Amino acid sequence: MNCVIPWRRCVWQLITSGENRKNPELEKNLENIEIKIKDSEQIINDLLFYSRLKLPTLKMINLFEILKENIVNLKSRYPKHHIKINQDFDGLQDILVEADPLQLGELFGNILNNACEAVDPQSGEIEVIGVVDAGNIKLTIQDNGIGINPEDAKKVFEPFFSTKAKGTGLGLAVCNQIVSLHNGSIAIKNGQDKGAVVSIVFTFKERKKWLSGFYLLMTTMKFCEELSEILKHEGFDTEYCLFPEQGIELLKSNKYEILLLDFKMPRVNGVEFLKKYQEELKGLKIFMITGSLTVNKLLSENNLPAW
Repeated sequence: MNCVIPWRRCVWQLITSGENRKNPELEKNLENIEIKIKDSEQIINDLLFYSRLKLPTLKMINLFEILKENIVNLKSRYPKHHIKINQDFDGLQDILVEADPLQLGELFGNILNNACEAVDPQSGEIEVIGVVDAGNIKLTIQDNGIGINPEDAKKVFEPFFSTKAKGTGLGLAVCNQIVSLHNGSIAIKNGQDKGAVVSIVFTFKERKKWLSGFYLLMTTMKFCEELSEILKHEGFDTEYCLFPEQGIELLKSNKYEILLLDFKMPRVNGVEFLKKYQEELKGLKIFMITGSLTVNKLLSENNLPAW
């Protein structure tokens, strides 16, 4: 990769210099060199990614956002193409899954690039569909290109197999590995009319981005704000308050699943709060937050439910 960068800079300087702009033949040749440099970059990237592919670094991510990002990247990669990209995956908007964002970005990027290269630059169409079905996340990326030879369909996921003159044969092999590492399956076939259809099925332990039940935090303002941000980042919705009266009013909505309660609060401590509002707190999972070593004894003495 390091050897490619200086060449790209040299070509860019030559293309943008005033004198060369007056020489159409030289300008055309320089543009061809730039194309070859991009091809070389892709080959190097494929080789590096394939050789370094390892177990996923799992994080809670939103597939909707990763698909959107890759579609934006595709359009910037092919700025002169006028390809229509139909997007039908709004059903994934509120779903979080545990996966490796970099690997899934590589997966979707490779498949979208293949689809883009398979269709007519001016009249091509790509359709991206994503649905949640019986606990599985099903993704389909279809194009209206020339399709795939049925015999080749059996080999496309093999390393170094390619039908492209400039292909490395690693793109779909990488895709296959990434999907396997995420306990999924991938298949490719021809569409009913024309073009190719890539189908991916993931069996993630998915989670709604915002759970139907909320966390309610009752502690100091600073800790409420910090903990609320952490929980929201992990996909949980939260609300917080400082005073017990506010907390009881919020709990009347019955939308909360978990109460995080501080031992020390304005006007009342957590143990007193639990003791006073036992009926209102029935059905909640309650966690007591404290640095006090005596709180467990207080809870036990008063037979109060908290973890």
